[in-house]
Amino acid sequence: MTSLPAVAETPAEQTVEGVDEFGLTPKQRAFADALLTGAPSPTEAARRAGCEGAYAHVYATRTIRNPRVQEYLRCAVGHVITLGSVKAANTMLSLLDNKSGQVKFWAARDLLDRGGHMAQPASPPQPTLVINIDLS
Repeated sequence: MTSLPAVAETPAEQTVEGVDEFGLTPKQRAFADALLTGAPSPTEAARRAGCEGAYAHVYATRTIRNPRVQEYLRCAVGHVITLGSVKAANTMLSLLDNKSGQVKFWAARDLLDRGGHMAQPASPPQPTLVINIDLS
C-alpha cells in the first residue's frame, strides 16, 4: 500500500484558529470521524462533514491525502485496536473458566502462546543433497 502524496489545503482551512491537537480544522476532524464511524466512502464522509454536491468528492480526495488527517486516522485506529485487544484478552481469560475441557485447553494454549511460553516446534532436519557429475 502506497501512501498518498500530500495536497495543499484551501486557504480557508489554513488558519490557525479552531485547529485541534492534531492540527485539524473542525471540518477535517468531522471528515475523519465520519470515516472512522462507518462512512461507506471518503466522498460520503465529506458529505457528512458538511460538503455538498461535486465538491464533496474533491474535498475527500484532498483531505484524505493530508498528512495530519492520516496521522489522526492512524492514531484513532491504533486506539480502537488497543481497546479491542484488551477486550479479546479478557474474553480468553474468561474462557479458562468454561465448563468444556476443550474450550479451556484452547484458551490456555492460546494465552500461553501469545505470552511466549509455548515451546517452539523443532525444525525438521534439512536433507543433505549430494550431486555427483561424471564427465568421463
